[in-house]
Amino acid sequence: MKLRHALFALAATVAASAATTLPAMAQEEFTAGGLTVNHPYIVATPRTAKSAAGYFSVTNAGPAADRLISIESDPRGALHETSTDANGVAKMNEVEGIELAPGESVTLRPRGMHVMFMGLTEPFLIGATLPAKLVFEKAGPVDVTFTVQSRADTASIIPAEKPAAETGAAGQEGAAQEGMSGEGMSGEGMSHEGMPQGDAPADASTPEEPAPAQ
Repeated sequence: MKLRHALFALAATVAASAATTLPAMAQEEFTAGGLTVNHPYIVATPRTAKSAAGYFSVTNAGPAADRLISIESDPRGALHETSTDANGVAKMNEVEGIELAPGESVTLRPRGMHVMFMGLTEPFLIGATLPAKLVFEKAGPVDVTFTVQSRADTASIIPAEKPAAETGAAGQEGAAQEGMSGEGMSGEGMSHEGMPQGDAPADASTPEEPAPAQ
Protein backbone atom coordinates (compact mmCIF):
# COMPACT_ATOMS: atom_id res chain seq x y z
CA MET A 1 0.00 0.00 0.00
CA LYS A 2 2.79 2.41 0.87
CA LEU A 3 4.44 1.71 -2.49
CA ARG A 4 1.14 2.33 -4.29
CA HIS A 5 0.66 5.65 -2.47
CA ALA A 6 4.22 6.62 -3.30
CA LEU A 7 3.64 5.87 -6.99
CA PHE A 8 0.42 7.89 -7.00
CA ALA A 9 2.24 10.79 -5.36
CA LEU A 10 5.03 10.60 -7.92
CA ALA A 11 2.53 10.54 -10.81
CA ALA A 12 0.74 13.58 -9.39
CA THR A 13 4.03 15.44 -9.09
CA VAL A 14 4.98 14.65 -12.70
CA ALA A 15 1.53 15.71 -13.94
CA ALA A 16 1.71 18.98 -12.03
CA SER A 17 5.17 19.66 -13.41
CA ALA A 18 3.97 19.00 -16.96
CA ALA A 19 1.00 21.30 -16.48
CA THR A 20 3.40 24.02 -15.40
CA THR A 21 5.91 23.65 -18.23
CA LEU A 22 3.82 22.64 -21.26
CA PRO A 23 1.93 25.92 -21.74
CA ALA A 24 5.21 27.77 -22.24
CA MET A 25 6.05 25.39 -25.10
CA ALA A 26 2.57 25.40 -26.65
CA GLN A 27 2.01 26.94 -30.04
CA GLU A 28 -0.59 29.59 -29.35
CA GLU A 29 -3.42 30.01 -31.83
CA PHE A 30 -5.61 33.06 -32.38
CA THR A 31 -8.77 32.75 -34.45
CA ALA A 32 -11.27 35.06 -36.13
CA GLY A 33 -13.95 33.48 -38.28
CA GLY A 34 -12.19 31.11 -40.67
CA LEU A 35 -8.74 32.56 -39.98
CA THR A 36 -6.25 30.98 -37.59
CA VAL A 37 -3.00 32.70 -36.66
CA ASN A 38 -0.48 30.22 -35.30
CA HIS A 39 2.30 31.02 -32.83
CA PRO A 40 3.40 34.61 -33.43
CA TYR A 41 6.97 34.99 -32.22
CA ILE A 42 9.85 37.47 -32.22
CA VAL A 43 13.52 36.50 -32.20
CA ALA A 44 15.25 37.99 -29.17
CA THR A 45 17.45 41.00 -29.89
CA PRO A 46 20.77 42.34 -28.62
CA ARG A 47 20.68 45.31 -26.23
CA THR A 48 21.57 47.82 -28.96
CA ALA A 49 19.03 46.66 -31.55
CA LYS A 50 16.67 49.25 -33.00
CA SER A 51 14.47 46.75 -34.83
CA ALA A 52 13.38 43.12 -34.65
CA ALA A 53 11.72 40.56 -36.90
CA GLY A 54 8.47 38.75 -36.10
CA TYR A 55 6.95 35.66 -37.67
CA PHE A 56 3.80 33.52 -37.63
CA SER A 57 1.64 31.38 -39.88
CA VAL A 58 -1.97 32.08 -40.82
CA THR A 59 -4.54 29.69 -42.30
CA ASN A 60 -7.70 30.71 -44.12
CA ALA A 61 -10.22 27.90 -43.62
CA GLY A 62 -13.11 30.08 -44.78
CA PRO A 63 -14.85 29.99 -48.16
CA ALA A 64 -13.72 33.48 -49.22
CA ALA A 65 -10.32 35.08 -49.78
CA ASP A 66 -8.99 37.61 -47.29
CA ARG A 67 -5.96 39.84 -47.05
CA LEU A 68 -3.65 40.82 -44.20
CA ILE A 69 -3.21 44.55 -44.68
CA SER A 70 -1.39 45.86 -41.60
CA ILE A 71 -0.22 45.29 -38.06
CA GLU A 72 -0.87 47.57 -35.11
CA SER A 73 1.70 47.43 -32.32
CA ASP A 74 4.03 49.43 -30.11
CA PRO A 75 6.80 49.52 -31.25
CA ARG A 76 5.51 50.07 -34.76
CA GLY A 77 5.24 46.97 -36.90
CA ALA A 78 5.09 46.72 -40.69
CA LEU A 79 4.81 43.88 -43.20
CA HIS A 80 8.08 43.36 -45.08
CA GLU A 81 9.51 40.97 -47.60
CA THR A 82 13.08 39.92 -48.33
CA SER A 83 14.19 39.62 -51.94
CA THR A 84 17.44 39.40 -53.88
CA ASP A 85 18.10 41.36 -57.07
CA ALA A 86 19.99 40.25 -60.17
CA ASN A 87 23.27 41.37 -58.60
CA GLY A 88 22.76 39.21 -55.54
CA VAL A 89 21.99 42.15 -53.26
CA ALA A 90 19.37 41.30 -50.64
CA LYS A 91 16.76 43.94 -49.91
CA MET A 92 13.86 44.18 -47.50
CA ASN A 93 10.87 46.22 -48.61
CA GLU A 94 7.60 47.14 -46.98
CA VAL A 95 4.61 45.48 -48.67
CA GLU A 96 0.97 46.52 -48.81
CA GLY A 97 -0.53 43.19 -47.80
CA ILE A 98 -0.54 39.40 -47.89
CA GLU A 99 -3.21 37.56 -49.90
CA LEU A 100 -4.96 34.62 -48.24
CA ALA A 101 -6.84 32.40 -50.68
CA PRO A 102 -9.54 30.05 -49.33
CA GLY A 103 -8.03 26.89 -47.86
CA GLU A 104 -4.46 28.19 -47.96
CA SER A 105 -1.83 28.69 -45.28
CA VAL A 106 0.85 31.36 -45.41
CA THR A 107 3.98 31.25 -43.29
CA LEU A 108 6.09 34.27 -42.42
CA ARG A 109 9.62 33.04 -41.90
CA PRO A 110 13.25 34.22 -41.96
CA ARG A 111 14.49 35.18 -45.44
CA GLY A 112 10.92 35.72 -46.61
CA MET A 113 7.86 37.63 -45.49
CA HIS A 114 8.06 38.96 -41.94
CA VAL A 115 6.88 41.65 -39.57
CA MET A 116 9.51 44.30 -38.90
CA PHE A 117 9.21 46.02 -35.54
CA MET A 118 11.03 49.36 -35.68
CA GLY A 119 12.11 52.08 -33.29
CA LEU A 120 12.91 49.81 -30.34
CA THR A 121 13.72 51.69 -27.14
CA GLU A 122 14.62 48.51 -25.27
CA PRO A 123 15.59 44.99 -26.37
CA PHE A 124 13.19 42.09 -26.81
CA LEU A 125 14.28 39.64 -24.11
CA ILE A 126 13.59 35.92 -24.09
CA GLY A 127 10.27 35.19 -22.38
CA ALA A 128 8.77 38.64 -22.95
CA THR A 129 5.53 39.13 -24.88
CA LEU A 130 4.16 41.81 -27.19
CA PRO A 131 0.42 42.34 -27.80
CA ALA A 132 -0.51 43.35 -31.34
CA LYS A 133 -3.40 43.47 -33.79
CA LEU A 134 -3.23 41.85 -37.20
CA VAL A 135 -5.65 43.75 -39.42
CA PHE A 136 -7.38 41.78 -42.17
CA GLU A 137 -9.36 43.30 -45.01
CA LYS A 138 -12.52 41.27 -44.30
CA ALA A 139 -12.05 39.67 -40.88
CA GLY A 140 -10.93 42.98 -39.36
CA PRO A 141 -8.47 43.27 -36.45
CA VAL A 142 -7.35 40.08 -34.71
CA ASP A 143 -5.67 40.37 -31.30
CA VAL A 144 -2.51 38.26 -31.03
CA THR A 145 0.44 38.00 -28.67
CA PHE A 146 4.00 37.63 -29.94
CA THR A 147 6.32 35.61 -27.70
CA VAL A 148 10.03 36.43 -27.64
CA GLN A 149 12.23 33.38 -28.16
CA SER A 150 15.87 32.60 -28.76
CA ARG A 151 16.90 31.71 -32.29
CA ALA A 152 17.56 28.10 -31.23
CA ASP A 153 14.01 27.72 -29.91
CA THR A 154 12.38 28.88 -33.15
CA ALA A 155 13.79 26.28 -35.54
CA SER A 156 10.90 23.81 -35.25
CA ILE A 157 8.07 26.17 -34.24
CA ILE A 158 6.62 27.14 -37.61
CA PRO A 159 5.36 24.15 -39.66
CA ALA A 160 6.86 23.45 -43.06
CA GLU A 161 4.23 25.21 -45.12
CA LYS A 162 4.63 27.19 -48.33
CA PRO A 163 6.48 30.50 -47.89
CA ALA A 164 4.25 33.53 -48.22
CA ALA A 165 5.54 34.46 -51.66
CA GLU A 166 4.47 31.05 -52.97
CA THR A 167 0.90 31.54 -51.81
CA GLY A 168 0.00 34.78 -53.55
CA ALA A 169 1.64 37.29 -51.21
CA ALA A 170 3.14 40.45 -52.60
CA GLY A 171 6.74 40.07 -53.70
CA GLN A 172 8.81 37.03 -54.66
CA GLU A 173 11.01 34.82 -52.51
CA GLY A 174 13.57 32.94 -54.58
CA ALA A 175 16.17 30.29 -54.09
CA ALA A 176 18.79 32.99 -54.67
CA GLN A 177 18.34 33.97 -51.03
CA GLU A 178 20.10 30.82 -49.87
CA GLY A 179 23.29 31.89 -48.15
CA MET A 180 21.77 35.09 -46.81
CA SER A 181 21.85 35.35 -43.05
CA GLY A 182 18.27 36.51 -42.57
CA GLU A 183 16.59 39.68 -41.39
CA GLY A 184 19.13 40.14 -38.63
CA MET A 185 21.97 41.04 -40.98
CA SER A 186 22.84 44.66 -41.41
CA GLY A 187 26.13 43.95 -43.08
CA GLU A 188 27.51 44.25 -46.56
CA GLY A 189 25.25 43.25 -49.43
CA MET A 190 21.91 44.00 -47.77
CA SER A 191 19.75 47.07 -47.74
CA HIS A 192 16.41 47.85 -46.18
CA GLU A 193 14.07 50.04 -48.20
CA GLY A 194 11.79 52.31 -46.21
CA MET A 195 13.57 51.89 -42.89
CA PRO A 196 14.95 54.94 -41.07
CA GLN A 197 18.73 55.22 -41.19
CA GLY A 198 20.34 53.45 -38.27
CA ASP A 199 17.33 51.13 -37.89
CA ALA A 200 18.99 48.08 -39.38
CA PRO A 201 17.00 44.98 -38.44
CA ALA A 202 18.23 42.73 -35.67
CA ASP A 203 17.13 39.12 -35.76
CA ALA A 204 19.47 38.01 -33.01
CA SER A 205 22.08 37.06 -35.58
CA THR A 206 24.90 38.47 -33.48
CA PRO A 207 26.85 36.13 -31.16
CA GLU A 208 25.38 37.93 -28.17
CA GLU A 209 22.45 35.99 -26.64
CA PRO A 210 19.99 38.26 -24.80
CA ALA A 211 19.21 37.38 -21.21
CA PRO A 212 15.71 36.13 -20.34
CA ALA A 213 13.15 38.73 -19.28
CA GLN A 214 12.99 39.24 -15.53
